[in-house]
Amino acid sequence: MVWGLLFYRGVCRFLGLCYGTAGELLKNSFGKYMGGYPINLDITDRFCVVVGGGGVAVRKVEGLLVAGARVRVISPRVADQISIWAEQGAVELIRRPFAEHDVSGAFMVFAATDDPSVQDYISTCAVAAGALLNRADTRGRSDFYLPAACTRGDLLITVSTGGASPALAGQIRRRLEQTFGVEYALLVHLMGQIRQAIPAGGEAQPDNRQLYFSILDSPVLTQLRNDQWAELEKTLREMFARRDRQRPPCCKHQGRRASFCEKQL
Repeated sequence: MVWGLLFYRGVCRFLGLCYGTAGELLKNSFGKYMGGYPINLDITDRFCVVVGGGGVAVRKVEGLLVAGARVRVISPRVADQISIWAEQGAVELIRRPFAEHDVSGAFMVFAATDDPSVQDYISTCAVAAGALLNRADTRGRSDFYLPAACTRGDLLITVSTGGASPALAGQIRRRLEQTFGVEYALLVHLMGQIRQAIPAGGEAQPDNRQLYFSILDSPVLTQLRNDQWAELEKTLREMFARRDRQRPPCCKHQGRRASFCEKQL
């Protein structure tokens, strides 16, 4: 550990960082996230503006469309994919340079041009309009950063470096995609169905929690991965039956739980 810290100190000096800065970085790196407040926003039908028409803009627009936002793209020239979206009516495309009134009423503004002066102007207008700003060119000038995301159905796993290294975030996301396959989308859906079928709250809550973790610790995930549907049904039936045997016979919801497999599988 000592040699590791000495090596790290030497690297920081090589990069022109003082020892105090390196020490603060080490101190803050354990258990403390410095890249903002993690949050998932519902932007369904919210008005969002993307200024720029290149590859970066395409990625921003795609994410916004998937999230259900109303998207306006402003740029004299745009990538073919943006033109296709505009022809399909998925986005509003304005083929001209950015103007201040373009962001009026916007919830989010994405500055994705390759001109620093234009980026500064977009930022000023977005702040004046009260919109949340994301700049593709400069760390520390954005209100929020877009994490690298791994999605499997309703499961969302995100990775962020606070804008420090999008390349690293992307690499970690690719590793997550290899680890978390489509079976996790099925697992999330299954657990949601089970949660809806079982009465919540009251005295049943501890038993419910125990059942959920028991299912997650069981072979259910492997059975989903390998399309072992008969085995999956058998596993769930046994777990529900075991739970019902452990609960008092006076429980009025017992039959509802026992019939879950009949309805879902």
